[in-house]
Amino acid sequence: MQALDRTIAPRILLAGAILAASPAPAPAAPPSFECAKAASRVERTICASAPLARADAALSAAYQEARRALAPEAAALLLVDEKRFLAARERVFSTGDKDPASLLLGEIEDRIAFLRSLRVPPPGRLAGTWSNLFGTATVTPGPGGEFAVKVDANEPITARWTCGAQGKATATGALLTVSLGEDGSALTLARDGETLKLGSVPGKGEAEGAADYCGLNGSVDGIYFFVEPAAAPAR
Repeated sequence: MQALDRTIAPRILLAGAILAASPAPAPAAPPSFECAKAASRVERTICASAPLARADAALSAAYQEARRALAPEAAALLLVDEKRFLAARERVFSTGDKDPASLLLGEIEDRIAFLRSLRVPPPGRLAGTWSNLFGTATVTPGPGGEFAVKVDANEPITARWTCGAQGKATATGALLTVSLGEDGSALTLARDGETLKLGSVPGKGEAEGAADYCGLNGSVDGIYFFVEPAAAPAR
């Protein structure tokens, strides 16, 4: 066997010593779940992308912080909203978008912005900007105790349905009623602890859940959380 060149051997040993002493590269930041147990296409996509993994971890942190700030009743309602988000994000693969991973990242970042925009406790009674996964309700006080109310909502990710309604409202005790037309259709808004509960009243001859200001299967009904106006998601 040919002997190792004596001029090369010291250099090999030195290189090996340097590599052994060098710290190993830091691993990519893990997401909020164990990638070994990734069960859905979204979870596998997150595990395959460092930016998505970091965003998912940031989303989990923002959600936990928001829950801690809310009263127990409101925190339970936020959990419902968060579960709906986790279910909705799976639809990024059904939009036909050429880059669903990029679309997913945008949706996660929007959700983080929403969670970080929550303001607890809400100032005042009804006035302000209220939001959830589906949309935003803006209540603006006017003269004579009247309020202007504007509500916009859409199905997350695909926007296969959209809703848009606005009108003037008068308060009856803790309840705010927005008349939307001569057919009697209306929206009702009421504080429920730290949240706003919004409901729809069908017009004469209008089926329940078939408001003419919403697309097929659309609805603005639900629980909304007070947010900083500038951070309310554009819908």
